[in-house]
Amino acid sequence: MDYFEFDLKELIDLEKKLKELPLNVSADIHVEALKKAAIPLRDEMYSNTPVNEGDLREDLTIRKSKFQEANAHSAIVGFKGGTGHRAYIAKFLEFGTKKIRERRFMRSSYERTKGEVERKYVEEIQKIVDKKLNGS
Repeated sequence: MDYFEFDLKELIDLEKKLKELPLNVSADIHVEALKKAAIPLRDEMYSNTPVNEGDLREDLTIRKSKFQEANAHSAIVGFKGGTGHRAYIAKFLEFGTKKIRERRFMRSSYERTKGEVERKYVEEIQKIVDKKLNGS
């Protein structure tokens, strides 16, 4: 499974502000900002998701990762799994099989929106931090 990460130098000043907040609030801020920043990626993936194998787009979601490491925060843009969902099809369409050509709709969506997602993350985290520090 591929994971996409980005490192933002603009967050150095925000890091100082975040340290003024309780640790659990800081973590919540990161996840909230990540989820909002991921919207352009989700929308691009929605547009690029193949529909001939059932409408995977119905199962596209942004959610908090269940596996959080210390000081590492993540939100997942992906397909709902479980009974009644078609998420298992997405990996075959993305990476291909012997009989199905790879479609690269997830990776290409990420590449097209990466810059926008990074900018939006900085904007969102700044808004949320300022709101928290100003008591709003």
